[in-house]
Amino acid sequence: MLIVALLGYQALSVANIDSGDNIDAWGCDSCHAAGSATNERNAPLLVGSEEALCTVCHKDALIASHPSGIVPSMDTPKAFSLSMRGALTCSSCHDVHGEQHGSLTVAADKKTYCLSCHEPVFFANMADSGSAILDQGHLSLTGNDENIALDRFSEDCLQCHENQGPEATPQVVMGINGVVQHAGGRVNHPVGIDYEAAAEIALSSYVPIAALADSMVLPEGRVSCLSCHVGYSKTHGSIVETPNNRELCFECHDL
Repeated sequence: MLIVALLGYQALSVANIDSGDNIDAWGCDSCHAAGSATNERNAPLLVGSEEALCTVCHKDALIASHPSGIVPSMDTPKAFSLSMRGALTCSSCHDVHGEQHGSLTVAADKKTYCLSCHEPVFFANMADSGSAILDQGHLSLTGNDENIALDRFSEDCLQCHENQGPEATPQVVMGINGVVQHAGGRVNHPVGIDYEAAAEIALSSYVPIAALADSMVLPEGRVSCLSCHVGYSKTHGSIVETPNNRELCFECHDL
């Protein structure tokens, strides 16, 4: 009975959070099961997972980020607190109630911060030696709002991949009409297209958006670099895997 009641409370509390408010304006019961009686001992008892609570405001934070809600495979420093079940969560790295909400829990440059848990060889074994993720826990969410042709993640991708010299691989170029041209011209594809708008024009040619695999990410409803490539992982840039075990093109194109 207690579990059922708590689950109901979770759904109510998360739904009632005003995502436009600063966290200081929320009541304790927005996140903590003990409400106004929250203390150091019962504070870890939350009305929902940190991932569910934090993404009420930070909606796209987990689209391309360090995994959260997972039990780490290595020993972590005491400064990085874990959940009651030993999982790495948002508050392991971010100070939720600090003077600067969301700041890092340990004062260090971003590279040193990552190396607090990960050995250098972890990044060295990546195809790009970890350059895409070594100094950031999330791919950028702060792109140029004036550039309405692209989602913010794709803008972040192009900051590196479009600006590298001709000897760098893989290199991409943003061509006309938003078509991203990959090195060698093997695969070119538009980025920034509103998926549902395109589907309305050619209904029989697109898989309905509700039927797309969860791994097919459409930030802001647009076709993105992350729709086809893994953004944040040790296999950064690899092709997205889908449960249908077919060519990626046919996940969206009903041909």
